[in-house]
Amino acid sequence: MTKRYNHMLDVAFTIESIAADWTDIPVIKLIDALQQRVAYLQANPDDAAEAFGYSDSYEVEPADPQPDTIPGRVARVQAMLETYQLETYQLITGEAPEVFDCEPDLLPSDMLTDLMHWFDSKDLSFDIAVHRARDHHQCEVAEANDE
Repeated sequence: MTKRYNHMLDVAFTIESIAADWTDIPVIKLIDALQQRVAYLQANPDDAAEAFGYSDSYEVEPADPQPDTIPGRVARVQAMLETYQLETYQLITGEAPEVFDCEPDLLPSDMLTDLMHWFDSKDLSFDIAVHRARDHHQCEVAEANDE
């Protein structure tokens, strides 16, 4: 697993005001000035080095995948499949689900078949849902690859 690090930096910006003490400047005015500085830096990235000040860095401990990340979603689906495998197979056969060890794609296929039946029972389009899911999957993978 790749090590990850957290870096804390300061961003320099200026603001003019009638206040003698900067703490008397309304927060919204400070945020506006910071946003103007960020917009300038985005338009002029060669000037960015002077804007940043280093504060601290540390190695981030690996954590359980967050629920709304691809690894978190994969872990959630794996847990669902394991539960589905035990409940469905044992319900139907009364036996342990070793068959899924021989044919690993059988379980997700069976689960998708049941989802198709559910969509039919609600008069919804499974094909539209799959198309939408493919689009979401492509976007999420692209975003994850950009990180």
